[in-house]
Amino acid sequence: MISYRPYKKSLSEEEALEELVRCAGTQFDPEVVEAFVQVIKGKKEGDMAKGS
Repeated sequence: MISYRPYKKSLSEEEALEELVRCAGTQFDPEVVEAFVQVIKGKKEGDMAKGS
């Protein structure tokens, strides 16, 4: 989703995350999406704490 494709522009990380959440239960396993979102949010919070 975040990689450029000749037939579709790449999404930002935030847009890709929003699409995963939006499509949870139809295209993606909702439990996997929930776990992924928690990991990504934790990583971003950890990165922000390192910068302080």
